[in-house]
Amino acid sequence: MGKSSLKDGDSFIIGKHLVQFKEEGQKAPSEKPAEKAGPVTPKLEATVVLDTRKAQEMIAANAAANPASGPLGLSKPATAPSAKERVGILAILEGRTDQSQYVLTGKMTMIGKSAMATIRLKGFFAPKTAALISRRDNKYFLASSHKKIRLKINGEEVSGQYELKEGDIIEVARIKAAFSFQE
Repeated sequence: MGKSSLKDGDSFIIGKHLVQFKEEGQKAPSEKPAEKAGPVTPKLEATVVLDTRKAQEMIAANAAANPASGPLGLSKPATAPSAKERVGILAILEGRTDQSQYVLTGKMTMIGKSAMATIRLKGFFAPKTAALISRRDNKYFLASSHKKIRLKINGEEVSGQYELKEGDIIEVARIKAAFSFQE
């Protein structure tokens, strides 16, 4: 895969994370460039290095200082005995996709026209990324991948993240699908 310029709204996947590029501070061509103040922005060709060891040390230190909280300082949920892992299924009821049913085995499932999408939308006006289904702690959560994309669950518009339940009907980007768990 070669180099490509990013445009506002472009998104891509790194590991299990969906990254969306937002270009901020665009100036109209008639504006004069302002004097630069503050830190110098790195060149686009520069490499970004993430120090995972330092991040892991910080998480471990926080966990040791706050044993009742999770890695990000959030309260840990009470852990129940591990039940049999349930696998979600999304059955397409209406709309154009590459399959009629999807077994949601991954930690993240992308719905969109993108080549990286698990649930591939068809059609000229289909968005590259419409929504994401994430799997955590034996539960599935659905969220729109962009503010402009409407998401309905059981006929009601929702925003933010929504925990999917057996029998939920999802409507996003001209598809309608039913969520259930595999028997």
